Amino acid sequence: VDLVARSFAGTATTDPDGTFDWVLGPKLKGQWEDTRRQAFMKWFSQLFLASVHLQGGFTLGAFREDKTLGAVAQVIPCLKGFKDVGTWDFMMKILPETGEPPKKELGDAGAGIMKRMDCLDVLAKTHKKLCPGAHIYVQVMAVDPSAQGKGFCSKLMRLINVFADSLRLPLYLETSGEKNKAIYERFGYKSVEKMTLSCPKDPDKSESHEDEFAMIRPAPDTAAAPPKEGFNEVKP
Repeated sequence: VDLVARSFAGTATTDPDGTFDWVLGPKLKGQWEDTRRQAFMKWFSQLFLASVHLQGGFTLGAFREDKTLGAVAQVIPCLKGFKDVGTWDFMMKILPETGEPPKKELGDAGAGIMKRMDCLDVLAKTHKKLCPGAHIYVQVMAVDPSAQGKGFCSKLMRLINVFADSLRLPLYLETSGEKNKAIYERFGYKSVEKMTLSCPKDPDKSESHEDEFAMIRPAPDTAAAPPKEGFNEVKP
């Protein structure tokens, strides 16, 4: 959870996740030392983790030589097709594990963040449209800011490819920005739709975020053998 929060919140020297940088909004943009960035991303990272495990998914971890965690990937095998996790019943299962959003801690940035969160439904709608059948969903790929550029993302993405190929299933993910899109293209993904995040009723009057991509790696013609060695699963 902490690693995903650090990765997505960004630092003065590493890029934040574009999607959640937009959610955090203009009041927190570039405010790397503002604890509200970490507070919100830690809560949302708990939401990610609860969602993955409630849907029968798993978390992979890549470790550094000193045995500290360098990167994590959270993966959901959608063997019966897309599942809408925005339903009230599903949220009632998640909230006991994550608690309510930290609205008080977010202060004057909270109202805008909550409004922009409501506008993320375009991601789920696009996911459902593009992958209605069985597939593997890479919900999170996060590298610790101190471990970026050292090949951890590559190790996990290649392992996920082997897993999907062993099931003869396509892979799906969303990413933000041309830089990230180019990274995933190296692992066989193709951009199939460009999305725009916007919030007309945003009290902070944030600009639209237009660099959001839905990407698919097609299923192979033949199944690959499962990996002989892998990374340790990170337990919740």
